[in-house]
Amino acid sequence: MVKIMKQRKTANTNLENSNRRDLNENIVENEKYGKSGKNSEADHSQNDGIGNNSTEKTDIKLSEHQYVGRFVSVWRSLVSVMYKPTNPASIGIFRILFGIGMVLDQLGEHSFLNADFLYANDVCQFPLFDFLKSLSTDWMVILHFTLFISAITFTIGYKYRISAIVFAFIYCYIFLLNTTRWNNHSYLYGLLATMFVTMDGHYFCSVDFRGRPKGDLKLPYWNVLLIRFQIFIVYFLAGVQKITSYDWMTGRSVTGSCHHWVFTPFRLFLSDQWIDLAVVHWGGMILDLVFPILLLFNETKLTALIFFTTFHLMNNQLFHIGMFPYIMIIASTIFADCDWPIKFASRCKKFLKPSTTHKKI
Repeated sequence: MVKIMKQRKTANTNLENSNRRDLNENIVENEKYGKSGKNSEADHSQNDGIGNNSTEKTDIKLSEHQYVGRFVSVWRSLVSVMYKPTNPASIGIFRILFGIGMVLDQLGEHSFLNADFLYANDVCQFPLFDFLKSLSTDWMVILHFTLFISAITFTIGYKYRISAIVFAFIYCYIFLLNTTRWNNHSYLYGLLATMFVTMDGHYFCSVDFRGRPKGDLKLPYWNVLLIRFQIFIVYFLAGVQKITSYDWMTGRSVTGSCHHWVFTPFRLFLSDQWIDLAVVHWGGMILDLVFPILLLFNETKLTALIFFTTFHLMNNQLFHIGMFPYIMIIASTIFADCDWPIKFASRCKKFLKPSTTHKKI
């Protein structure tokens, strides 16, 4: 009996030990599976994060490519507009009229006939830059005469490029040589002359291309846009300067102009004080600011040209500013269609052409 009892105790202990082992093994396995589940969830979340980052990076790359593509397309369209073949008639007529103005300017305001007096040895010069020095009196007379001749050859379109370079270089040199002789418009002549150096202004009505069939030559559209932009800037910045000036807006810059005969029509309904303030000051400011914009649209272009012409003709009577009013009237024609001289000439021919029909008796 004792042996049987011992055998049962050992069997029970062995059973308990085996159950404990199984329980421990189950606990260990559960812990392993729990850890692996957590790791798998973490791996999935990391993979999701990597996927999101990759998609964000691809979106950024796509957006950058889209911006670059848009910029390239805009640039190509801009270049195509700038280099669009254009009728050279308006630039050619502007070259002729501007050249005539410069020839008259060399005979008037900047006359080479007075060069020996202006650059005499006892006359003090005030150059813009210290390194600029005037030549001897004889050489300055020769420079002025060369400037006059180059203005003539530039006007007729003979050796156009050389004539434009010589005229622009000598004019800018003389302009920078003495700041005391500067006028509010003298710089513009030098700028326009320098622009003509880079443009093909001799493709129409020039000696260089005489005998060439009409319509055979075209110039890039940027030639026209460059002049239009420069003239627009002259007017618009003048308007900005006026509207930001206290003296101008209060009528104190130009006083006494109301007594001139050009304002006689305004005296019918305005006093002298209001003519000075509203017509001279405010009217000039509005013209400079608004009418350059009106020149850009076909619907308002003719009205703006009429007002501009009247404005500059009045300025020519009020102030002694040389060829500037006439040059600006000439420059306003650049805002018209590029082939306006050809259309104008054809209309004149039709108008002057004698009638071939005869009345039957």
